[in-house]
Amino acid sequence: MFHDVFLSYDSSERALVRELADALTAYGLSPWFDERDLISGRPWVDTLEEVIQETHCIAIIVGREGIRRWHKVETRAALEEFVRRDISVIPVLVPGAPDPIELPPFLRPFTCVDLREGLSKENTKRLVAAIHGQKPPTPPKPKRRLWKQLVGPGLPLALLAGLGLWWSNPAHETHTPQKDRVYQVRIIALSPDGQPLDGTEIETSVSAETQRVSSGWEVEIPPVKLPQDRTITVWITKKSAYLKGAATITLGSDFRPRLDVRLKKTASTLAGLVVDEENRPLTRAHVFVIGQLSESTWTLSDGQFALDVSTSEGEITHLRAEKQGYQPAEEYPYAGDLSVRIMLRKAP
Repeated sequence: MFHDVFLSYDSSERALVRELADALTAYGLSPWFDERDLISGRPWVDTLEEVIQETHCIAIIVGREGIRRWHKVETRAALEEFVRRDISVIPVLVPGAPDPIELPPFLRPFTCVDLREGLSKENTKRLVAAIHGQKPPTPPKPKRRLWKQLVGPGLPLALLAGLGLWWSNPAHETHTPQKDRVYQVRIIALSPDGQPLDGTEIETSVSAETQRVSSGWEVEIPPVKLPQDRTITVWITKKSAYLKGAATITLGSDFRPRLDVRLKKTASTLAGLVVDEENRPLTRAHVFVIGQLSESTWTLSDGQFALDVSTSEGEITHLRAEKQGYQPAEEYPYAGDLSVRIMLRKAP
C-alpha cells in the first residue's frame, strides 16, 4: 500500500504522533505510523526499509527528547533517500521541542514545520501543505469592524489634533517607513567562560547578509524575509576550538538589537574498523572527515581507528576512507559512534 508520508519519531512521542496521524488521515492523506501499519509476523526492520524507500516524503518528528537512538537511524535513512531520489524531508517540531531547537547539521537546510503551539487546524494544514510540496496556507485576515462601531463623539477632534502634531513636526518629511528599514543585528560570540571570541563561523535560519566584526558578526535582515513570528535562530561555531552555540531573537521595534551567543565544547569521538571485501582488516588506511582534513587518522595493524571530531555527539558526520589500490568509501556515522565499519573494494 502506498503511503504519502512516513512518520519517524521517538517512542516518547507516540501518543502525540498517534493524534497527528489521525489529523493527517482526516485530510485525506495516508501516513505510515508503525503502531498501525507494522504487519505481525514480518521482520519490522525490513518493513521500515521498504516503506522509507518507497514513500515520497518523510516527516522527522522532533519533541522533548530531540532525536535519539533508533530515531537517528531513520533520520540517516531519510537523508540517504533525499540524496538518492530527491524526496521531501520535513523536520516537524511538536510541543515540548527545545527552543531554540538545535537540529543535526544535515537537517538544518530543510525547512521545519513548527507545531510547538499544538495540533490546531491551522498548524495541521501547514504540515499537509508541506507533504504535498505546496506553500503554507495564508492565515486569514482579521475581520474589519464596522465604521459605526469605531466612530465616537471625540474621534474627529482627536484626528485633527494628531494631524496638527504630525504637520508641525518637520521629521515627517524625511521619516523612513519601518517596513523599508533593515534590521542590523549585532551577534556577539562568547567563549564558555563568557569572554568575547573571534574567528567564528555563522549560520542563520533566514537568508541574510553577514559581515564579520570584532568579537562576532553583524547580520542585516530585511523585514520581508522574517517568518510570521519574526523570530530567527543563529548558530555560531569555532571548529578549531571545538566550540558551538545557538540562540534565538524575536525582532520588533528595535532595528539595531544585540544578541549574545555563548559557545560550548562540542568535540566527540568516532571509532571503528576498515576492512576489505573479505572482511580482513586494512592497515594504514586514511580515515578523515570530509571538509575537515585536520580531523583525520590512519588505521592500525588490526584495521582499527579512533578519531576526534568537532561535531557534538549524536550529529551526523561525513566520513571517508582511502587506501592505495582500493576504491574510496564514505559513511555517514553519528558522532560518538564507536563501532563504525567501512569496507574498501579493490580498485579495478
